[in-house]
Amino acid sequence: MKKALLLIPLLFFFENCFSQSGWVRQNSGTTSNLYSVGFINATTGVCVGTGGIILKTTNGGTNWIQQSSGYTLNIRSLSVTSSYSLYACGDSGLVLKSADLGVTWTRLNLIKPRYRFNSVFFVNDSIGYVGGIDSHFDFNLPNQIFKTLDGGSSWDSIQTDPGWGGYTVSFFFLTPTLGWKTDGAVIVSSEGVSKTSDGGLNWTYEYSQSPPFNTVFFIDSLNGWLSGRSHWGNVSSILRTTDGGNTWLDSSPYSTSPILSIDFINIRKGWACGESHLIFSTTNSGINWIQQTLIQEGINYRSVCFTDSLTGWVAGDSGRILKTTN
Repeated sequence: MKKALLLIPLLFFFENCFSQSGWVRQNSGTTSNLYSVGFINATTGVCVGTGGIILKTTNGGTNWIQQSSGYTLNIRSLSVTSSYSLYACGDSGLVLKSADLGVTWTRLNLIKPRYRFNSVFFVNDSIGYVGGIDSHFDFNLPNQIFKTLDGGSSWDSIQTDPGWGGYTVSFFFLTPTLGWKTDGAVIVSSEGVSKTSDGGLNWTYEYSQSPPFNTVFFIDSLNGWLSGRSHWGNVSSILRTTDGGNTWLDSSPYSTSPILSIDFINIRKGWACGESHLIFSTTNSGINWIQQTLIQEGINYRSVCFTDSLTGWVAGDSGRILKTTN
């Protein structure tokens, strides 16, 4: 009985820490794990996650309304274009599109049921990329990504390495031709980040490590960041580059938990979130990181998104969504 009573003040303590650090928990209305969050502006945003769940808000997250994806497959990644088209991808080759700000969703014509798509990225309404892992773990297959030039009506496959059982973890494109992706490998250590300058036709490895990186983000053609990911134990890793990825410098925060998502609003100000309830911020391009929340095991924040220098959200496991306005 004493242990049960102690949980009540502890819960209040952690909720107060949200307010003190400037992060306030929102009512998502779900306990599903949320993998990706994206906002069109300071009021309209979408979250996607397990079981095909799609949540939408039109009032900055005060209310989140569940939308019908039409599927019960896990949705793992979300991409928002500048003209407000939304794309999502997930398990069993699922790729979805919404042209009405996330109210209705249509499955795109990319039939790859063996693929678990980890990442989708649309540069504009026409050009987009999707990639992931072959669920049969066929070591003879090359790492393939899929590209569309017509908004998802048709797709071409692009081979990005030999048949090493490789897979794509995440994408980031600045222009239709200039982009980066993080890779993992099932049996050969070809994990790291690679770069393309010709729209994905050719890729060059820039940095390799094991375990692989989880996500990559660039604010311009020179300045970018990589966040760490763990297969065999906890590891925290953030690298930064100032020369387009030719060299990478370690700027990891002091944490043993993996960093799962990064977002920068300008070249100096950015945020990172990850496992164990962690959120970090930087005001000097990632040279130093400040921890904004206390460690809580079992609560993982998987995606962070800011619309300006003050307003942002993180989303994660068990339907957790936090918002800051300061």
